[in-house]
Amino acid sequence: MPKIIFKYLWDRVKAKGEIFAYVKNMCKDGSFYWVLANVTVTLDKNGNVIDLHSVRRKPSAKSMQVIPELYKQLFAVEQSGGMEASEKLLNTILKEKGESYDDFVFNLQH
Repeated sequence: MPKIIFKYLWDRVKAKGEIFAYVKNMCKDGSFYWVLANVTVTLDKNGNVIDLHSVRRKPSAKSMQVIPELYKQLFAVEQSGGMEASEKLLNTILKEKGESYDDFVFNLQH
């Protein structure tokens, strides 16, 4: 998993927002599986984060034609240039597609 995806996730959570992200989960036996995670925050009456809620869904076939290769590219760039390089690449890809991160994820799932 590229770190930049987790940065996006935690930045959104810290901002008390919601995010959808494709996540590659590893099993104890070393195998893995993909999910589309929807993470939201629960706020108290004063607007403080008191809990996180995550719902995981099966990723679409369409997303699995794109995300594994994209994450491989992002991870490789992170290895050589750090998370900033990975974020720059992701932002470049999104700009070329004319989509926000949220639109990109949503459009892959539908």
